[in-house]
Amino acid sequence: MIYCLAEAVRQRTRIWLSGASSLTIHSDASQGRLLVRGQMCGHDLCPRYCLLGTEILTNGPSALGISDAIMRALRDLATPLCSSGSTTAPRASDLPALKHICSSVEVFNADAASDEQLAGTLAAGALANDVVGGSAPLGVFPNLKVITKDKPHGARRVTSRTWRCDPYLGRLAEEVVRGRNSICQLLQHSEVLRARYARHVHALQHNPTWAARSESLCAAKHRFDTWQKPFSRLVLTFDAVVSTAQEMHEERRNEKVGRHAKAFLKLVDEEMLISLAMMTGAGEENLDLVRFLDSETLPTTDISAECHRFLERITVLIEHRGCLRSGHTQYVMTLLQRERVLFIDRASKRVGGSAIDLRSVVDRCFQRFNAWLKLAREVLSAEFPQFETVQAFSALRLTSLRDRCRTSVDHERAVLTAQLTKLAQFFGLHTDSLLHEFFDHLPSAQLNFDNSASSDSLAAWRGIVSDLDARGRRLLKNHPAETLRYVLIRAYAWGASTSGVEQQFAQCRNRQHARRNCMNENTRRDEIFLLTTSEDTPAQVNELCEGAAVVWTKLYGRSPVSYTHLRAHETKAKRGW
Repeated sequence: MIYCLAEAVRQRTRIWLSGASSLTIHSDASQGRLLVRGQMCGHDLCPRYCLLGTEILTNGPSALGISDAIMRALRDLATPLCSSGSTTAPRASDLPALKHICSSVEVFNADAASDEQLAGTLAAGALANDVVGGSAPLGVFPNLKVITKDKPHGARRVTSRTWRCDPYLGRLAEEVVRGRNSICQLLQHSEVLRARYARHVHALQHNPTWAARSESLCAAKHRFDTWQKPFSRLVLTFDAVVSTAQEMHEERRNEKVGRHAKAFLKLVDEEMLISLAMMTGAGEENLDLVRFLDSETLPTTDISAECHRFLERITVLIEHRGCLRSGHTQYVMTLLQRERVLFIDRASKRVGGSAIDLRSVVDRCFQRFNAWLKLAREVLSAEFPQFETVQAFSALRLTSLRDRCRTSVDHERAVLTAQLTKLAQFFGLHTDSLLHEFFDHLPSAQLNFDNSASSDSLAAWRGIVSDLDARGRRLLKNHPAETLRYVLIRAYAWGASTSGVEQQFAQCRNRQHARRNCMNENTRRDEIFLLTTSEDTPAQVNELCEGAAVVWTKLYGRSPVSYTHLRAHETKAKRGW
């Protein structure tokens, strides 16, 4: 039954692929397994997201091994009733369907690992003459236009790479939060110390984190954006952290933990606390950017605007010193108004208070962060270059009336014309036709956008183009939209985030744990396909159940039980599923 349900899911994917005009392949590998997801759109302008297949990297995680695994996954998908175990079931691949899938692939999206990027280049056939040997097929995607890097990973590098470039900021991040012997790691991985820290947090009745009882400083080391949590809680519960470190130093003076607590107390001063708060504020803005990009349904029309928004906000925070008026830095400046006394080897150390000239300390911090801001801009421009085609889809982005009033009409029209010209030249379209159709339908799309409750620009454009199809040929003749439809299909189908693949891997780790390692590979693959249906509607679930019944009939014939008995079993199966 598991196989029949999984085959129904694959059959639905085949139907979607048959109507796809453009397809993006999202690929990623983990622990020797490759997952391939697809993002597609057809003439109906309905975007669809699905799992294309999963394979073991039998030839290793090299570029040739990855491209070979991708092709095996697509070949299995194009083979109905593959791996059914039935001797009567046909197992021949549907070659026309496989050819259509390969010819529909226009974007290959993976992370920045060199092997995965090279796999996309090999699949496009760009280096076919330079590769000798190997079993991987080369040039299988003849219409592949773009090989792109995962955008959320690029956004994470804005902070993960730049903190290290400044010796002082890199030292703070490593010795206070991220390092093995840092105070955050010591508190997180010791139950005794974490309990003491929690007790001190509960005593902070006037602290922003008191009501939530925030006592965890956990983070995933392989995801830099998750370090924002310990950064923020360290700043907001600074008194609790210092009190716990003071106790560690006094009670375990000759132990390793006590020596590390002493090193942290020596590091504590006004500049350290203000710098940590400014790092936390910049990290919050970067986290907003990462969360926007970290979605499989990421709208390509909004990527450029979101990057500009991130730059504007960190510019206000750093160059215009806006962080002193809000956020973590404002909280720290209020905290430093009161003097605190630390004891290191029974010698007192004063932090904060009216005797300290905070102006000079703040000036040094801003001087350091102005240099960081320049570096962050360079990293962002390298990860999100303006010349890439995906950025040009921002021409389809619609804005509210308030935002439109901020820019001049002539300047906005010039920018839109340049972006549309870039798209027309890249896709080989007639530039004048695209410009005429775009500006002809722009007022109607803008009206749709203003009257809709959502802020989905592509949905507004789709409503206009679909309405033209419903009204008849005469209106289409006077207001053509075929060139515009071509661009809208690519705006829907071209993806820039592998978040769907990573979420699929997370589901697999939760469901297919180590105790099920002896599972048959075909059964494992079927379960992975079924995991993709977790968010299906009841109507879609019923459709898959009906498709599974058809597969069962093809393989094993009609069941001899009565119809009433079959319906009872079907209802129980749905509930169990």
